[in-house]
Amino acid sequence: LYPFPQAKVKAMLSKYGQAVEVCWGQEEPKNRGAWNFMEDRLREMLPADSVLIYVGRDAAASPATGSYKIHQIEEAEILSHALDLPARQQSAKATKASSREFASPTLQIPAASAGASEPVSTSASASRTPWTAARSPD
Repeated sequence: LYPFPQAKVKAMLSKYGQAVEVCWGQEEPKNRGAWNFMEDRLREMLPADSVLIYVGRDAAASPATGSYKIHQIEEAEILSHALDLPARQQSAKATKASSREFASPTLQIPAASAGASEPVSTSASASRTPWTAARSPD
C-alpha cells in the first residue's frame, strides 16, 4: 500500500458512485492491519454523504486468538458481515462441530445502547454498525 495508489483507488471507487457505504474488511486485529493507514486516505476520497465502516477483529496485543476453531468462526463471521451474508451460511463447514462448543460467544456488534450487544446482524442496510470481533479474555 506504499506508495499509496491513490489514482487506482479513486478509479475503483468511481465505479460505485451511488454507494452510500464503503466497508474496509481485514482479518488482522484493528491495530495490526492496514486500517490505520487506509482510514484517513479513504475518507478523503469518499463523497461527504458516504459512510466508511470497519469490519474486522477488535484491537488486540496478539495477532491470533490461540484457537483454530475460534479463528475459523471469527474469520467466517468477518466475511459474512462484510459481505452482508447470513452469518452461518459462509461458515457452515468451519462451525458445524465447533459452534456447539463455542457458539462464537466473543463475536459481537456494538449495540446502540451502552453496555448491550447483539449477535452479528445480517440485514442489508446502509446504516450497518461498524463491527469488530471482541477477543475472549481467556
